Amino acid sequence: MCSLKYGMNLLLIVEFSGDACKKGGAATVAQCDALLDANGVYLDQTWVYIAVLFSLFVGFRVWGAYMLMTKAKTVF
Repeated sequence: MCSLKYGMNLLLIVEFSGDACKKGGAATVAQCDALLDANGVYLDQTWVYIAVLFSLFVGFRVWGAYMLMTKAKTVF
């Protein structure tokens, strides 16, 4: 589970699935779709990418707080 992968997937969705790609014509849309496919980015999984990033963020925060609490108990 790498947060960089899911963050990059979201960045690619924002950058290459919007109006900028559609304004360039059919060839530009095909290039944008090919770029998304080559990187394994699927537009219908946008909420999955957001959920995974949020879960990683919360999970590491909770784990870090727990580790700090256990270390503080062992020191004192």
